[in-house]
Amino acid sequence: MQMQYEVGQFLGERYNGSLFQNSTFTREEVYFRSTDVDRCLMSAASNLAGLFPPSESEKFNPNIAWQPLPIHTEPKEEDYLLRTSGTKCPYYDELYQKELEGEYANQLNEQNKDFFKFLKNRTGILTDITIDNVFTIEDPLFCEQAHNLILPDWVTDEVMFRLENLTNIGMTMLFAKPELARLKGGPLVGKMIKDMETKCENVTGNPMKFYMYSAHDTTLAAFMSALGVYNKKQSPYASVVGVELWEDRGNFSVSMWFRNATDQKKPYALKLADCGEMCPLPKFKELLKNVVPLDVKAECGATFEKNCTIAIVIGTSIIVLTLLLIFLYLICRGRHLTQKDGHVRLPQTPDV
Repeated sequence: MQMQYEVGQFLGERYNGSLFQNSTFTREEVYFRSTDVDRCLMSAASNLAGLFPPSESEKFNPNIAWQPLPIHTEPKEEDYLLRTSGTKCPYYDELYQKELEGEYANQLNEQNKDFFKFLKNRTGILTDITIDNVFTIEDPLFCEQAHNLILPDWVTDEVMFRLENLTNIGMTMLFAKPELARLKGGPLVGKMIKDMETKCENVTGNPMKFYMYSAHDTTLAAFMSALGVYNKKQSPYASVVGVELWEDRGNFSVSMWFRNATDQKKPYALKLADCGEMCPLPKFKELLKNVVPLDVKAECGATFEKNCTIAIVIGTSIIVLTLLLIFLYLICRGRHLTQKDGHVRLPQTPDV
């Protein structure tokens, strides 16, 4: 929370005067969104506390130097913009499974089989450890290390270094192929491009100035992989990617930066291949046109299950309707047959 608060202060220093006047919050100018995960929502709140500290007139309580700000979210299973897991994407799962069954993954697992066996024995994990799940060991150790907790004796510097390297490789594999990055990082790229286009159409009339998204290290990895600027390393706490739209006499350009340490005064400049640090918006869009899915749910195949359900319902309805028609036919036929051999139709008793 402290690190996120400092990120908010960094953003305030960067954009005060150019975007925000004296850190004043104006709801028409900003939009904040988080994944529907507690720690991400809390990160967003901590960040905004640093970005928009209340002035004396904005304080709702003179003893609290904080103001509540709106943070939007979507259900996990519907958040194709920021979530890289938890949303249905059968096509991605199929492509990624091929990666795990490929030569490179098999080679990594073979090269590290003794180390993976060592980890399994030390941790007591029952399932086999492979390149795609080794992060489940590294991640909690990384968290404990970040909070200055004492690590188990078997976690030497060498073990931790190796764990981090393997986790970085596993993270990179998630979005290494263009189609994998397109499905998981492309929606956010497309959203940012669309927002920039909307701003360009009416610079002065459109009050929106700032979008902020609070998500996960995998979100950053997917997004930067889609852009082709990923450094193939797991992002540490409170990492930030900035995408800025600039105007110069009616000409619009895009610049990007990456900040992965809270004491970092100047972030790293990011740039697309074949474009400079200040990339003209038309060229920026052209270079990324194949990165953005037109309909991510359709490309994921996420509508397949829904369509199957509809087909089953329709099929069942047809069967029921057919049986009903047969039943009605038999009833009507029986009513027309007033007499059969050996049977006489009795007069019906009227309702009382």
